[in-house]
Amino acid sequence: MREVVLDTETTGLDPLSGDRIVEIGCVELWNHVATGKTYPHYINPERSLPIEAFNVHGLSVEFLSDKPLFRDIAKEFLGFIRDSKLVIHNAAFDMKFINAELKWLKLPPLPKDQAIDTLAKIDVDGALGSRITGLREIAATIGDRARVTLDPTERHGFEYQSWFGFTLYGEGARGALGRGGTYTIKGSDEPATGFSLYMDPLLDALGGPEADEREILFLPLGHDRDVGARLRAIGWRTVAAVSDSDDARALGCSHVLDGTEPKPL
Repeated sequence: MREVVLDTETTGLDPLSGDRIVEIGCVELWNHVATGKTYPHYINPERSLPIEAFNVHGLSVEFLSDKPLFRDIAKEFLGFIRDSKLVIHNAAFDMKFINAELKWLKLPPLPKDQAIDTLAKIDVDGALGSRITGLREIAATIGDRARVTLDPTERHGFEYQSWFGFTLYGEGARGALGRGGTYTIKGSDEPATGFSLYMDPLLDALGGPEADEREILFLPLGHDRDVGARLRAIGWRTVAAVSDSDDARALGCSHVLDGTEPKPL
C-alpha cells in the first residue's frame, strides 16, 4: 500500500486572506516504510512574508524570490502524490492551502474522502465507526456545493461540545464566517447541532465590491480602550483579542493597533 507523508509551510493561516504556500514536502511510504523517494520544494509566494511566519519556518522573501511558483510545480507535485493516501498532521490546514492553490490554477481539488478514509484506517478497534459513518453522510449531503476538509484534532473549547465541530468559510471572505458543532442538552439524550455566525465578515461577503476594501483594526490584549473608542468614532471597525493566541490575519483584520495608531498588516 502506497502512502505519502505530506507537510507544508505557508505565509500565514488563511489562503482566503491571501496567504500562500512557501514550502511543500512529501515522503513516499510503502506498507508504512519510507522508500527513500521524496518530493521537497520551496515555492515563491509572490507576496510579502510576515515576521511571525518567518519565525516559524525561517524562510525569507529574499530566499524564496528565485524559487518556482506553485503553478510551475503543480503538475509534478500531483504526479508524485497521485491517488495515494495522504498522511498529514493537522490535515485541515494543509489541505485547505493545497486545494486553494489548485483552485487558483483551475485544477480539481484533492478529494475530501481521502481525509475520511485516513481516519477510518487509524480506527483499528472500530471505536469511531458511527462517527465515520456520520462524516460520510455529511460529505454526501454537501456534495460539490462546498469544499470539506477534516481535522480530527480540532476542538473549539466548549465544555458542552460533543464529537463534531466545524468552522465555516466562504469564497471571497476573509477569515472564518462562523463556528459550530454538535452538543449535548442537559437532562436530555437528544442530539443537537448549533453554530454562530460572525456578522462582520458575513456582511462583507454579502456586500458589494467596496466591502472587500473596508479596513478592520485588530485590538490586542491590554490595548488602551480609550484609543479604541476614538478610532471607532472616526470610522474604524475593530476586533478585540480575547486570548494571546488570537491572530489578526485569521480574524480578517487589515490593521493592528500599535500603541495609539493603526499599523497595516
